[in-house]
Amino acid sequence: MAAPMEHLTAAYRLLEAWEIGCTDGVQSAVDRVRRVTELFKEAEHRENADEKIFTLLLKILSRALGEIQAKSSTSDSSPECWLDLSTECFRCLRNSCVQCSRNQNTIGNVGLIEETVSLIKVLSSSSNCSESFLVAFRCGLQFLGNVAGGNQGSQNRIWNHAFPQLFLSCLTHEDEKVATYGSMVLFTCMREDKMADLMVSANLEVAVNVITAYNKWPNAEWLQLIVMDRFLRYPELLKQIYASLSHSDRVVLIELIMAKVSDKSLLSVEELAILQKIAEFLSECFQSQCKAVLKLAGPTHCDEQEGVVVVRLLDILCEMTSDSEHLTCLQSSPGLLDTVVETLRLTHLVGKQSKNIFTSTHTASLGSDLTHAAVGFKAHLIRLIANLCYGNKDNQDKHLPMELVDVQSIVDMAYCLVLVLRLQWTMQSNSGGWGRVRILVRFILHFGPPLDRLTGNEEKSKIATQILQIYELDGIPLILDNCSIDDNNPFLNQWAFYAIRNLTKNNERNQGVIANLERQGLADASALARMGLEVEEHDGKLVLRSVKKM
Repeated sequence: MAAPMEHLTAAYRLLEAWEIGCTDGVQSAVDRVRRVTELFKEAEHRENADEKIFTLLLKILSRALGEIQAKSSTSDSSPECWLDLSTECFRCLRNSCVQCSRNQNTIGNVGLIEETVSLIKVLSSSSNCSESFLVAFRCGLQFLGNVAGGNQGSQNRIWNHAFPQLFLSCLTHEDEKVATYGSMVLFTCMREDKMADLMVSANLEVAVNVITAYNKWPNAEWLQLIVMDRFLRYPELLKQIYASLSHSDRVVLIELIMAKVSDKSLLSVEELAILQKIAEFLSECFQSQCKAVLKLAGPTHCDEQEGVVVVRLLDILCEMTSDSEHLTCLQSSPGLLDTVVETLRLTHLVGKQSKNIFTSTHTASLGSDLTHAAVGFKAHLIRLIANLCYGNKDNQDKHLPMELVDVQSIVDMAYCLVLVLRLQWTMQSNSGGWGRVRILVRFILHFGPPLDRLTGNEEKSKIATQILQIYELDGIPLILDNCSIDDNNPFLNQWAFYAIRNLTKNNERNQGVIANLERQGLADASALARMGLEVEEHDGKLVLRSVKKM
């Protein structure tokens, strides 16, 4: 053990001589620190490092900090040589921490962490973007990452001196390596007891900029880890982050949540409960934002980010309802099924009003605009309806026409006839409004006797709203109207068949809705004609045959 100690002692004496005399120039100091850096690559030298060598490095860094500050404030001189010295000190300290908790503790005790953070803050605030500044910045962050690894004391020191400002500077920096190394330090220091700091409104910007930085630097794995292993464990923090993000960054966050949901690793009871809370939040987001998807119908809005957010929300809800562990909580999510059916109704209507991404198209090959954000949106709406109705009688029955609803529980609502009839004028402009009024009249005529029980306007309004909500779904005909082949919605008819299957399984009344449908002739077969096929009806059966070319 004598040899390693002798080498380290000799290197220390050379460095100490420079620090005392400073007669050989800064480059000489760089060379002497580099000698210690090389020694610290070996475990035997790291394990024999004395506190005095770290105290000496602290003195050198302190002097470098003063020189960089002084020279950066004037244009007469350059701090390049002092930046090189700082860089080499950081490399030396970085190497000393590798698998050596003793050195980590010593570094913290002598004050090197605080001095390093101070120097990095100066580098981060400088307008100088030279390579020397960037290299010193990067190496300083690497040293902080190493000294914090597995050492709670170092993590606390870094957090207390670097949060939030230094982390913000790293996350918003134009250099990808600075953002990456800064996120490494942030992740390492972000233990459970620090998460409350992020939820303070003044500090929320740090969490928001993690998502923004990942959107800019998608290959930065540390940024991804912060979201996946930290943020997604705290639903309340996630809600605050989501509310503060741009639409583009919301898409990124949703995709990260999707990656977590798609991971089939076994979840603990606590992890499952957390994901269910996130699922409920995403349901609320979809319900509040769903109509924004209609913006994608415009010819120049194929990538309108608010609409893309809705598309991604639908994707993740489909994924989560495909998993039995999340299905139940979403099946009972207030208003979700109603919103999905109404969104399907609106997109279906928009697609019929003009030619757009929601219009059913039939060609011999797939459509030419498969890159459009809304491709498959209607198919996924029907997929989500199918999932929400899977084995759930309450959700199945929401799709019944009024004539087949169990009216026993709403007999007493019939006395709101007068108020409902007044509503017909406001409903006139809505699609299907008059049809709903006619059904309402039939219903109320059937249960006419309670009409003499009219009460206050507030109660009547509430009852009328309840009646109208019952009609609003009527989803079975809507789904059946989406059973055709549609280039803009691959697998649309398959999802429609699956939805009908889930709506009618063990549900005689829904089966009756389909059984009572009246045949109105053949549907439009123009798509088949373009493929050289035609369909004919013989004895109640459909026959598909090739068209002979003359």
